[in-house]
Amino acid sequence: TAISIGTNNRQMVLADMLIKGFLYGIYGSPSELYCDRIFTDHNKYSCYLFGAADSWLFRCHFGSGSQTAYPANGIGLTLINCNNIEGYALRLQVQRSGPGAQIQSCKTVHLHGGYADQNDTNGLEVIDSTDVTWNGAEIMDNGTTGANADGVYIKAQAYHFTADAPSDTLTLTDGSATWANGNVVVQLTTTGTLPAGLALATDYYV
Repeated sequence: TAISIGTNNRQMVLADMLIKGFLYGIYGSPSELYCDRIFTDHNKYSCYLFGAADSWLFRCHFGSGSQTAYPANGIGLTLINCNNIEGYALRLQVQRSGPGAQIQSCKTVHLHGGYADQNDTNGLEVIDSTDVTWNGAEIMDNGTTGANADGVYIKAQAYHFTADAPSDTLTLTDGSATWANGNVVVQLTTTGTLPAGLALATDYYV
């Protein structure tokens, strides 16, 4: 790891750096982290933040590089359980066998401008997160390897439940006990032409 940041670190500034050849370029759970003009290359995880809050990323390049010798299956920018993150003019590109960025279980992540391009899988992955925006981005030429690659990929956590149609009641059988607070179940009743695997006059829940 090139730069490891502990949980009690606040108001750190990282600027004008080249980080190359590590498993993790920037790793940790800081509060009030400012990154400006960080260029990463040949790292598996360029910037890996978990539990970070109130942080800003400016004009950074997060990606592994395209040469076959570079580490595969990583992620350019990883945010897990983070809150209130702002990114400006980020270049999330050229990640070998992985996405440009993954935002997982986060709240309030706003990206402005920048690129997600030439990543081997998805450009941006958003998983189980709330209030994620990306305005003015250029997202293109992703998915050079593997199927199911997208510019932006959004995934919600699945929960098992039983549905009682007469009472219109759902009973959760696993998952978070607080899941129903502030979340939505959408009930779909199908009509018309359907994709394979769906049946007419059947209720589906997503």
